[in-house]
Amino acid sequence: MNPHRSYSPLAVTHVCHAIAAQKRLLLLLFLLLLSAALHAQVGIDNPSGPAGIFNGNLEVGVDPYTGNVIRSVADISVAGAVSPLALVRTYNSRDAVGVHFGPSGWRHNYDWSIDPSGNLPGQTFPPAAYVVNFPDGRRETFRFVNWDCGVNPCLYRVWGWEGGVDSSAGVRERFQQLNMNSLLCYLILPDGGKMEFEATRHNAGNNNYYYTYKATGVIDPYGL
Repeated sequence: MNPHRSYSPLAVTHVCHAIAAQKRLLLLLFLLLLSAALHAQVGIDNPSGPAGIFNGNLEVGVDPYTGNVIRSVADISVAGAVSPLALVRTYNSRDAVGVHFGPSGWRHNYDWSIDPSGNLPGQTFPPAAYVVNFPDGRRETFRFVNWDCGVNPCLYRVWGWEGGVDSSAGVRERFQQLNMNSLLCYLILPDGGKMEFEATRHNAGNNNYYYTYKATGVIDPYGL
């Protein structure tokens, strides 16, 4: 080997550029892996989300699949001739955002909500999906299906994991989509009761509108 061998500036420049390109590629791969890790939660294939209880919980309230813990405490219960009236607090470790009992994360059993819709063209188009937040921390998205149309309009359901209009997640709740005249919509519970929501129409400009929702009533299975 010649100890006095010299390298041209052009060759050195090419080597530096190659090293820099390799560093950029490694950085890009690292960022992609980091992004995947942030979004891949255990239980994301649960139709009610990582915070849901669809998987089935152990007796102590622990979901063995996600590690989620749910605890409910009945503070007040008044027996009724038809349906009991109760105030129940629920804590969900993977969705501890309740605010009604301070910053502790507890929710009450009437803490129902629906996420705002996206923008829609005109005032006659109902939303294509409804994201319902349950008092126990569950979060379910109801969409049109082609197999639950015994009433008009068809009832919306939760799709199966990576499914479509002909799929089912096995979630028993159903959703009666927004009536564009009354601006009322309903979540139908497994026992036949309903949660009533009233929508407010907002003008987003350029003839686009979106809707926000507020829970306005609880209808028990007997219509009381």
